Amino acid sequence: MESLAGATDVAPGIEESMYKLAVDLINQTNRPLKIGELFALATSRLGLTAPQANAAIYGLIKKKVIVEGSKLTYQDILANPLRSQIADYITKNPGSHVRDIRRAMNIDNAESAWHLKMLEKFGLLRSKRFGKYLAYYPANLAESAYDEILCTIRQDTTYRVLYDVFSTPNTALPEISQRLGMNPSTVQYHVDKLLKLNVIYAASDPATNGSRFTVNSEVWGGILQIAPGFSG
Repeated sequence: MESLAGATDVAPGIEESMYKLAVDLINQTNRPLKIGELFALATSRLGLTAPQANAAIYGLIKKKVIVEGSKLTYQDILANPLRSQIADYITKNPGSHVRDIRRAMNIDNAESAWHLKMLEKFGLLRSKRFGKYLAYYPANLAESAYDEILCTIRQDTTYRVLYDVFSTPNTALPEISQRLGMNPSTVQYHVDKLLKLNVIYAASDPATNGSRFTVNSEVWGGILQIAPGFSG
């Protein structure tokens, strides 16, 4: 098979025929799709030239309609009720950690890993790692600084601290610590994360030589546009 990088534009109808051929190949062999086999069938059964077959396959792969090494095609992905539920959950909860998804769907690690892998392979989700956390986002949500913010505030303690500051603006660290029943050093750790991401800001308090914290309303508004569930 020629290099897919050299593919040319595809005439109308050829991609559709190629897709049907790929589905037939998967059904007949009951094996994960091999692009070399598909290419050979495209030239022999469909009578396509090598450049035509190359271009059609490249187009389907680029659109994530087919994926080499999978027995699934794009139309199969959301036909599975659980995968559909996972995709819907992440759309409503961008930045979700694998732990969150497992809990929401009541599934184990192996099952969640398989479905997330398929959803990502076929271009319905994207993932991003921040430290020890792997977060998932709908693929149509453009990457931005909010990726890390959403991942961070899905950590339970960080969100509790953030929501306390949101509920009680111009608050000091000892006050947050008392309300939440947390060690001041723990609160400070999470406050520092939120300050770094500009989710909250600090103002000097001359009376105590400390700081008072308030949620950044512009960033908070952006969070709620992307993930309204954070409204509390």
